[in-house]
Amino acid sequence: MNRKQLTALLVAASCAGIFSNSADGQTIRRKPPTGRSPADNTTVSLVLITSDNAAAFRARAWQTTLQKLDVPFRIRGATVADKVEVRERKLGPLRQVTVVGKVDRGGRLIFADRAYTRGDAAKLGEWLRELKAYGKQGKPEGKPLWGMSKAQFGVVFADLSASVTTDVRGKELEQAVARLGLPTKYELRYSVAAKDALSKISRRAPAPGSRGLRNEPGAGAPRPMIKLAAVPVRKSVKGQSLGTAFALVLRDYGLGFRPLRNPAGDIELVIDPLADAKDAWPIGWKLKQARLETAPKLFKIRQVSLDKAKLGDMFRTITAETGVPIHVDYHATAAKGIDADALVVSYPARKASYSLLLRGITTRKKLSYILRIDEAGQPFAWITAWTPGSREE
Repeated sequence: MNRKQLTALLVAASCAGIFSNSADGQTIRRKPPTGRSPADNTTVSLVLITSDNAAAFRARAWQTTLQKLDVPFRIRGATVADKVEVRERKLGPLRQVTVVGKVDRGGRLIFADRAYTRGDAAKLGEWLRELKAYGKQGKPEGKPLWGMSKAQFGVVFADLSASVTTDVRGKELEQAVARLGLPTKYELRYSVAAKDALSKISRRAPAPGSRGLRNEPGAGAPRPMIKLAAVPVRKSVKGQSLGTAFALVLRDYGLGFRPLRNPAGDIELVIDPLADAKDAWPIGWKLKQARLETAPKLFKIRQVSLDKAKLGDMFRTITAETGVPIHVDYHATAAKGIDADALVVSYPARKASYSLLLRGITTRKKLSYILRIDEAGQPFAWITAWTPGSREE
């Protein structure tokens, strides 16, 4: 290596922020400068393999297109060990993404989960930029498990399976969220649409010293406080697991949350209006066992009778006697003009289970009764507005 090449290599390493020299002459690694995005430290390269002369000829037609996309690429013949895949390697703050694809006899670029023709150059460029920003896993939106790997989802699910130990009923939203005990390693982010929705309900300045909520992602920027709705939480979620409890609290404000992987690879809990968050974290999960095995006390036959009782009182009585919480979807019922707690109900004296009682009463009031479990496997009843095609589960 001549002096000119050595100088160029040292300058490149310095600009990349890989090395700095300590006082004793040892080489140490340092973090990339603050404010740099993951894309600044990511390189994406293409390896295109060809299986025969026809594919090799077609591959050459891609050279001009790939040069315009400004992505390093290499075209070579196939070997037995070749595999169509996306590989990622991390070297300190640097991330190297290598995309291995093949060129077929028709000139298409074939990758593990997609294919492109020459007319798809713009789409190919978009995908490569996505890989540069998000790495091997790609952009999370619209993907199963919110764009997380099964391992990542498993960690998040386990973290959100912890039990809520504090009653947040009667607290304002900011206070309620702070008291739930959400894992601090997941940053909360209210989307612009969520903040706009909350501002239409009510406004107040957050109390000094309360947990800040930042805006859209921005490295190194302080997290500005936002105004949150001063309407108190109507339901108790004490004893429920964190994921379900958080979803229940937000639901009353017309909001939902979802875990999303940001470009740095960290998981955030992003809060959006329900109308925008089609893939919001669910209000509980489908049963793993039969209904009777899941909540036996709900199905125990007993003498029941109601005479002009408030529905909310009935729910509280059933919860007290069975240990199965009953949660009302105030957001959906209010949209239908229904105040579920205040509804007056009657039920003739007979032997029946509480489950049968719930189904009968809610059906008459155009409500749906659904049995669910939270992340910890605990059962609860979900009472929401009836919609055509819905059914008890």
